[in-house]
Amino acid sequence: MRNTLCSTRIWLQTPKRFGGLGIREARLTNLALLGKLVWNMLHNKDKLWVKVLSHKYMGNTSLWMNKKHNKSPITWRGIQHAITNFAAGYSFRVGSGDSSIWNIDWTQLGPLCQLVSFVNIGDSVMCLKDVWGDGRWNLQGLATMIPTDIVQYIHQLPAPNNLDVRLPDAWTWRHAKKGEYTCLSGYYWLLQQNRNWNVNCSSPMEDILHCLRDCPHSRELWLRLNMGCCNNFSLNLMSKFGFMR
Repeated sequence: MRNTLCSTRIWLQTPKRFGGLGIREARLTNLALLGKLVWNMLHNKDKLWVKVLSHKYMGNTSLWMNKKHNKSPITWRGIQHAITNFAAGYSFRVGSGDSSIWNIDWTQLGPLCQLVSFVNIGDSVMCLKDVWGDGRWNLQGLATMIPTDIVQYIHQLPAPNNLDVRLPDAWTWRHAKKGEYTCLSGYYWLLQQNRNWNVNCSSPMEDILHCLRDCPHSRELWLRLNMGCCNNFSLNLMSKFGFMR
């Protein structure tokens, strides 16, 4: 089997669908569980614990732009750590386009009303559908002065090809089919960010036996476990993994 992972640690943690054993790394698993709290902060704002944390630690700021405080309790610090790690995996889905362009954070920069000196009264009722057209964002019709760098950033954001009045405007998780965050999808996404699945030892023959026995990384592991010595290393492993001959 070519391109089999030869670094033993990476191979053990590689998902089964990629040829590994699928043993989950505890640190990333914990972070993926914290990621579920981020999802609840975005989509279940009526929950009591979300209301309490939002009122106490967020105020009028955006979840994405909330600043870290060393004196915050460990639960909130954990959520903030998850926000930092998962922000890149989210995108804002424009459904009906009825949301205000000023009062919600649809850019991960914070509400636009906090990024401008003032909102022109003629623009105060503007919604996302009012600055969208032909599959792109168009801010030229606004009387409110928006900083150039923010305008350029918004123009780079993906815009929907069509609006759908049946769907609400909401943050979605890009790495799940239905756009809903799950701990499993979050874990695999973190794993991809922290691992290079194409690492190998450049051996001309990278089959299962090589991965378990002949690879220098695997050889070092077995020797540390006292399961073989330099002279009878191959013989010992062949007897233990004879079914793989």
